[in-house]
Amino acid sequence: STDTGSSSGGSYTVNNPDFTFYRQGETYTLRVTGYSGSVSWTSSDTSVVTVASDGTCTAVGNGRCTIPGTLDNGSTVEGNLIGHLVKGAMMIDEAAKALGIPEEKSMLLQHMVLSHHGEPEFGAAVRPAFLEAELLSELDLMDARVYQITETLAPLQPGAFSNRVWALDNRKLYNHARGDRNKTVNLD
Repeated sequence: STDTGSSSGGSYTVNNPDFTFYRQGETYTLRVTGYSGSVSWTSSDTSVVTVASDGTCTAVGNGRCTIPGTLDNGSTVEGNLIGHLVKGAMMIDEAAKALGIPEEKSMLLQHMVLSHHGEPEFGAAVRPAFLEAELLSELDLMDARVYQITETLAPLQPGAFSNRVWALDNRKLYNHARGDRNKTVNLD
């Protein structure tokens, strides 16, 4: 089987990312095709599988592990193939099972991660279905808008307008020069 994904460098394919070793010393080489950059591989447990810089995985012990690949643009192969919302929900599920957290609580947390973008057109897998999920979604939206406004105003001179900002409903923003946007707050 193969998995496909895309990044700023275009689309790519990973050869058979799910594989099993049956004996110590067996090897398998992960390859990414269709991506012009480099990929660095790591093992989540080197007592189970080691991985060389070329993607060659070698079984060294018993157990399970993952071999995440990081593209040279900073994103992971897994993140591009699965997406951060789904991966986050998977991580919650695994942690909840390992910690003995009740299934309903795990499901509620997974829903919050899967719905925090609010709407499918903004990347949400589902729409928020309970109060805390809606609050998280609104906080995420507000955080994104504050970041966009701050980044847009940073290079502007006082009294200047920005170009239209698509991410903010195609609005122009005005730098009123009130307050120092470079202040830091010490929370200690």
